[in-house]
Amino acid sequence: MRLNNFIDKMILKRILLIISVAFMFISHGCISFKKITGMPVGKQTDSITGNYWYAEYSKRSRLNYIITFPKQYEETNETFPLILFLHSQAERGTDINLLVKNENGDCLSPLALKDKQFSFITISPLCPKNIGWPFIDRRLNFLLKDVTKKYWINTSKIYLTGVSMGGMGVWSLAMDYPQWFAAIAPISGIIIFPMTIMKPKALKNIPIWAFHDRFDTTLSIKFEEGKIMRVIKAGGNVKYTISETGNHEIWKEIYAKPDIFNWFLGIEKRKLKNKKEK
Repeated sequence: MRLNNFIDKMILKRILLIISVAFMFISHGCISFKKITGMPVGKQTDSITGNYWYAEYSKRSRLNYIITFPKQYEETNETFPLILFLHSQAERGTDINLLVKNENGDCLSPLALKDKQFSFITISPLCPKNIGWPFIDRRLNFLLKDVTKKYWINTSKIYLTGVSMGGMGVWSLAMDYPQWFAAIAPISGIIIFPMTIMKPKALKNIPIWAFHDRFDTTLSIKFEEGKIMRVIKAGGNVKYTISETGNHEIWKEIYAKPDIFNWFLGIEKRKLKNKKEK
């Protein structure tokens, strides 16, 4: 028990250190929000599935991102469901290729490109170095405004998922801008002040499927489990899947199965306005 408490304290100290560093960089204007150099140009198509992707830059949010499309996107005028994916701390920086060429199951884009049956558009923004997703919720809101105007997206079927630091971002973004999402699925994420301000009532109308490992020593379940109970008490609809493997990177197996994506597709919310720009 003492060892577990020691580990939890060390994790908390590390998180608080990250927070302090982030505030320092923000206050000194050191976070770089600009179009990165050397981005892949033009349409990139998977030779087997025909699914394809672009590397893009959103001027309003000043975020770089990867967007993937099912092959049939160009063959119809119908709208498509969207998944916004938030990556872990490991992919932060200026190499956007990490989001699309990572074959280890750490990112959603490669999975979307390799699966012929994958029916979603996916958006994977790149988080700059020395910052975390909860600090840039406003930019992610602007990114969603941009992409829903630019592409054929079914705004009643916008979903949010992320892993580790990205799981933290899922909780934060959904509580700050709940109007966007039909459902959310944070994986191995935590909720901790001041990175995330608890607003449990903001989530009461959003179905949630959260995943965590009971013995995760990277981001302890203790920093999430109690907060989920608060969401449930506020009227939230939460499914909480807890594994007991001792692994932090449980998302590889989760994304490798169709369950979470089938669950997304079964959930729809009121539509927002949509306009496609050619």
